[in-house]
Amino acid sequence: MIATDIPAVIDTVLKGNIQDGSKVLASSSEEIEVIPLDWTEVSTKGLPVPLQGRKIDTITTSDTFYAPHLLIPLLETLKALSTGQPVIYVGLERRDPGLIDHAKEEARKMGLKLNRIDKGRIDKLMVDAGWDLEEWDDVEIWKGKFTKGGMKSEGI
Repeated sequence: MIATDIPAVIDTVLKGNIQDGSKVLASSSEEIEVIPLDWTEVSTKGLPVPLQGRKIDTITTSDTFYAPHLLIPLLETLKALSTGQPVIYVGLERRDPGLIDHAKEEARKMGLKLNRIDKGRIDKLMVDAGWDLEEWDDVEIWKGKFTKGGMKSEGI
């Protein structure tokens, strides 16, 4: 498993979250590899060396549609990571519906069609996990893959 973020977030948030999460997931023997990744650099510098040529089966991103200027860099990064056509899950809260709709449209233009996972299905998973549904009321989870035609974008 790989976790990524910019270096400042890795040092202040991500490493601690991984430590806390690994206590909960103690049954998992899989190591979590942390790799610095800045979406704004992928289009000019490419993926960081540790990510180049890696076959990735699943990408999960959460709360990443939050700033208009980062939408295209995020989508370009997802596309660059999608050489093996992984399933992509996007978790979000619809705090800014216009931004979310814009993100979905930009994703579609780049060949990533996102479909919302049924809320009833998500609610059942949350209940089964013992989580309070009220805390997850505004959470949406979207699933998609880049189409083969969408993978032929210049520069990626």
